[in-house]
Amino acid sequence: MSDSISAISLRSRGSARQTVTALNQLIKQISVSYNTDYLTILDIDQLGVDISEVTVCSAVIGDVLEQSFVEVVVRETSGGGNSRPIHFCQDLSQTDDDAIQASGISSAVVIPLRVESMSGSCLVMMWFREKRSLSGEDLENLIFYGRLVAVLCWNILSIRTVNEQSERLSALIDLSTTIYSSLNYQAVLQKVIDFARSLAAATYATIYILDQDQKRLRPFISNCADDSVCGAESSIDLGSGAEGEAASKGEGVIVNGVSSDRRKGGSRIALPLISSGETIGVLSVHRESGKLFTLEDLQFLSIFARQAADVIENARMFRDLQNAYKKLTTTQKQMVESERMRVMGEMACGVAHDFNNILGSILGRAQLLRRNTTDENAIPGLIEIEKLALQGAETVKRTQEFARVRSKVATRQVMINDVIEQAVEITRPIWKEQAQFNLVEINVVTNLMAEQPIAGSFDELVDAMTSLIQNAVEAIPKGGRIEINSFDRGDEIVVEIIDDGEGMTDEVREKAFHPFFSTKGKSKAGLGLSVAYGVLQRHHAIIEIESQSNEGTSVRIIFKARREQKESVPDVVVSVEPENLNILLIDDDKSLLEVTSELVEALGHSVITAGEGMEALSLFEDGNFDLVISDLGLPGMSGWDIANAVKLRKPDLPVIIISGWGAQISESEIRKQNVDLVVPKPFTMKQLGEAIRTVFSSNRPDKSKVDA
Repeated sequence: MSDSISAISLRSRGSARQTVTALNQLIKQISVSYNTDYLTILDIDQLGVDISEVTVCSAVIGDVLEQSFVEVVVRETSGGGNSRPIHFCQDLSQTDDDAIQASGISSAVVIPLRVESMSGSCLVMMWFREKRSLSGEDLENLIFYGRLVAVLCWNILSIRTVNEQSERLSALIDLSTTIYSSLNYQAVLQKVIDFARSLAAATYATIYILDQDQKRLRPFISNCADDSVCGAESSIDLGSGAEGEAASKGEGVIVNGVSSDRRKGGSRIALPLISSGETIGVLSVHRESGKLFTLEDLQFLSIFARQAADVIENARMFRDLQNAYKKLTTTQKQMVESERMRVMGEMACGVAHDFNNILGSILGRAQLLRRNTTDENAIPGLIEIEKLALQGAETVKRTQEFARVRSKVATRQVMINDVIEQAVEITRPIWKEQAQFNLVEINVVTNLMAEQPIAGSFDELVDAMTSLIQNAVEAIPKGGRIEINSFDRGDEIVVEIIDDGEGMTDEVREKAFHPFFSTKGKSKAGLGLSVAYGVLQRHHAIIEIESQSNEGTSVRIIFKARREQKESVPDVVVSVEPENLNILLIDDDKSLLEVTSELVEALGHSVITAGEGMEALSLFEDGNFDLVISDLGLPGMSGWDIANAVKLRKPDLPVIIISGWGAQISESEIRKQNVDLVVPKPFTMKQLGEAIRTVFSSNRPDKSKVDA
């Protein structure tokens, strides 16, 4: 056999490339240790890597053999089964297969890798020069090596998944920014179909508008380059083809290579564009390649369909309001702006919920692997996965915080001067130490004269004031002065934050509190001021901005003075460490259900799982459970319904709800639904353990939430 060397390479960055390098080195070490003539990973293409003869490390040794031949060797060596951890055939010359006879192969080892989403993958070792003898110790060592290879393969798959989800999240944020920063709705819809085509690896995408009078779908915008490929029809009857069926039924349709569809060949997804409960059009995505669409593709593309519907509806609303816009008063402007922020918040919550489920699975699986692996080379990659998942969770959490414009504020008596003083201390490292390091001087001067209290949440107000001070610091990159004043004005408390920095243009000032809007470039998410705006709106405060370019900015916040009784001191909660609990776990997301189940078992408890409500209640009736943990959004029967059914049968049995909606669930709703605790997704193993301990603590509050 030839001594040529090939290796796997991955077009990626950071830990993904490092993991590929580690896999290359491990495979080379195995090959050298056992003097193999040929070594490969069967179905390595499922990792999303390239086979290349450019790199120096060894993952494939010898001339690259046809995969069909390798599959024959695997079948002959393993006998067609992969239940055993390793298969060794010392003499393959006795086989009846002509290809093996002609190749001169003598011995082979097959080690099934059992990597999720790589069905049938295995490590294959061959010897051509002479029959190889392996001791029991050799086989045990090879099993261990196989497990290391499997861990690294899973690591590569996980990093690739995180990167793909990161690209999708970035695209959605980019699209959301465009939607609410541009009045050119045709350009926005063009971006919708371009993103849909790119992220779904499709040939083209088209948006149809429903003509309600004619009951026909008319093409509005498409990125198809060839009309002969797209089809010559100018419109589609309601109920005809995938697009017509999606519009008539109001639900997504997948057609994979079915010639009975009105356009022959390829695969297609058609998703209704729904606004205010009515279908207004269809998003159609088409693939000419042989790759089929999946349910996951449909679920992801439904986000783009929702956004396209929002764009079309907003365009119609804008057209209707355009003639009356000049007559609006300042109060009317604020009402329109509030409605716009509300719509954005609802859309952001939908996106956040979907990504919280995805991030929950990634984070949980990474923590379990990190807990169980003994491979030092794998740990940095797993840490990187956790880091990326938590970064994504933080972005989602800030998006949800913006969306909480309607949430009820926990009211207590708050002195605004205390809020300002704490915010100034929190930001001190930015306007003092960091500024001095950058050789600039920023002076923060406070004049706090307000004496009346307001009703609200101290922590939320500190967060909002911190964001406003940070924004003022960023407005004076060359140094300057920030003045913070507070004073009483009748039954109002006024707070002023004044800087002598760059100021704002009229256009920037109008968009200052818009989510995802930033003048600081890609390094800023553009959520700080929008989150602060949401907090102040919930406190019924009035926000005014006065600013001009190069003349500084003055932000004025006006609160209503309002006295509330101070909160009573809660009873001391005595922590109880529960052991060996029998837990019923319910979630319709199979991946998240498996991960959460393993996390619960890792905490030392027994778990029974169910994918929907009726199955869960049947198991509950037949079992003896100490705790029920249920997802909120379930088909047919929600988590609230399950909680009420459980409490009806066993009032003292604790119930925990896990939900991607997180911050939107109010305390009153938790009390109403007979739930002991709500845990927002995604959560870590530590947070899950704390939640379980909390519901088994004596004198615990009746209803609560944990901050994940």
